[in-house]
Amino acid sequence: MKIAFYSPLKPYDHKVISGDRNIAKSLIKLFESLGHEVIIPSKFRSYAKNSEAQHSIYEKSSKEISMILDEFDNKVPDLWFTYHSYYKAPDYFGPLISKKLSVPYIILEASYAKKRSIGEWKIGSREAFKSITSANAIINFTNRDFEEINKIIRHKSQNYILPPFPDTSIFYKKDLDKNIFKKNFSSKFSIPESAPWVLTVGMMRDDDSKLASYEILSKSMNLLNQDYYLLVVGDGPKKTYVKKLLKEAINEKVFFLGEMKPIDLANLYNCCDIFAWPGVNEAFGLSYLEAQACGLPVVAGNSGGVSEVINKTKSGFLVDITDKNPQNFSNALEKLITDSNLRYNMSIAAENFINRDRTLETTAEKLNNILYMVLNNYKNLN
Repeated sequence: MKIAFYSPLKPYDHKVISGDRNIAKSLIKLFESLGHEVIIPSKFRSYAKNSEAQHSIYEKSSKEISMILDEFDNKVPDLWFTYHSYYKAPDYFGPLISKKLSVPYIILEASYAKKRSIGEWKIGSREAFKSITSANAIINFTNRDFEEINKIIRHKSQNYILPPFPDTSIFYKKDLDKNIFKKNFSSKFSIPESAPWVLTVGMMRDDDSKLASYEILSKSMNLLNQDYYLLVVGDGPKKTYVKKLLKEAINEKVFFLGEMKPIDLANLYNCCDIFAWPGVNEAFGLSYLEAQACGLPVVAGNSGGVSEVINKTKSGFLVDITDKNPQNFSNALEKLITDSNLRYNMSIAAENFINRDRTLETTAEKLNNILYMVLNNYKNLN
């Protein structure tokens, strides 16, 4: 089938690496692996950093709609598929265009915050609600989102779950000895090989998620007396602040590796010993899945949808960070740093967890079943 794929928050080929961009790319890969033709009708970003910008973005979107419809004059898709829509980046196109073209409309990862329906974000909130309630299907990554969507849609049978997944064509346990990868990174970044490597991956931007996670991480690492090295992958406008924060906490034990291409990051996962990221306010956290796919045990905060991407006490530790208490996180790290047998057993469990039900192939089959159910239901009703 022909699938019109749109990601309002960030295009699949955006220059800034992020979980959203990587998931969009993986979805396109899934569709194409199933033999579907993917059409990118627009790369228009509806994301507004502040509410004032949302007014002008909303006005610009109407011009884009006309251009999209013109493009579809000779090539009508079989369905419209939107990835990630919420009040700051609503889907202005999907509801209207799918109706005009008489094709089903699907959203993956939609959210609606009723408290935003009044006040400065009311435009985005209104459009997000319109998208959700007019969609022929909503696909959710987590049970938490599934339950929230169920509260506002009329037909519960149009609500689905697709567990989040890493790109297992890139992120997997390599056959090569991890020491080969370790020597390469040790040489490139002057990281000693004498102690366990703890890896964290997180963007360095100013929001209520990333900086709060870095703050908990720095306090937690500071409480550890064991030998270890913390490797940090990420970049962003708050890089200077994050570097200062961690340097003051653990000084020579931290190494900043900057932004990395997926293939390099996969190799890094493969030679580290532990993955650690508090994940404050994370929807679920793609990096947790990537790390486990490469056989890394995980230490994460038990918040948001994170609990649904880690096999608790088997592939990693989920700890309470709601009170921003660093001791809980530090204790879990200490267990893994000091117990190599525990690390090994959790590593095997992490890899098995991904290979059992989170691979690209498994996800593709689940997604394909949903697509055809939606398409058939739509044809039967119209």
